[in-house]
Amino acid sequence: MVSLASSLPYYYEPRVVYTTDEAVFSAAGDYVAKNTLKIFQFTASEMKEFDVEGLYVLSIGVVDDTVYALVVESSNQGFVSEPQSNITYWLSLVTIDNTGTVKQQLVVNSEMVAQHQMYHGEAGYVPTSFIHDSFYFEAPCYSAFYRVQVTATTPVLKSMTAIQDDLNKVLSTTCTVNQSYSIEGCRFLVPAKVYGYGNYLAIIVEDSFYHAIAAFNDKQQLAGFIVRDPLEGEKTNFITFDASATKLNTFELTSPVQVIIP
Repeated sequence: MVSLASSLPYYYEPRVVYTTDEAVFSAAGDYVAKNTLKIFQFTASEMKEFDVEGLYVLSIGVVDDTVYALVVESSNQGFVSEPQSNITYWLSLVTIDNTGTVKQQLVVNSEMVAQHQMYHGEAGYVPTSFIHDSFYFEAPCYSAFYRVQVTATTPVLKSMTAIQDDLNKVLSTTCTVNQSYSIEGCRFLVPAKVYGYGNYLAIIVEDSFYHAIAAFNDKQQLAGFIVRDPLEGEKTNFITFDASATKLNTFELTSPVQVIIP
């Protein structure tokens, strides 16, 4: 794969990567220029690239032999450093079948005027995860958690109200444990990070003031969560709670540098 790098475009600097046993997929584009967004597929023997319309790719996933990508498009289709109220943004779902045919569909209910950082986030994009057959991301400025199921006949941006309500419960408990002022002050605009762990969704919410890990079962119901406190010092407590936010146990551990969901 390293030998294939010489053929990559000059602007190749992917922030979205997805791997399978056979290939590595990534996306990159020249955000100053229009119509340069591409999805790359690397195998042990070759590199393929596919042209995609849009500003940038939020995430990539694979189901069977089909590659999926969730793409942000806009009425401007050129790079802007910050969301502008006169530009409309929406999501599209890209599918690439095993023949290399690329299709792109509008994600229903995803169109919005960018008065808030719905698809941008503080880092310039919203962390988006592909788990099983769906893309997941959170938009804290809207207090909403979203899902796009790729195997649906028509892709739809669905608000996962139950998950967001449970995340608010987790955050409320976390703010109390960490002695933050309120859930609003505790939350700010940092999106949650979503991981797949077996049949569970593992969601990490963290900032410099709080750190919590919540587990949701295959029915997308809160199974329990962990709050870390304090965040500074050589030792920290991992406090476990059940789905009703009842405290279960406290475990004192050496403070980790990072929490990773395998």
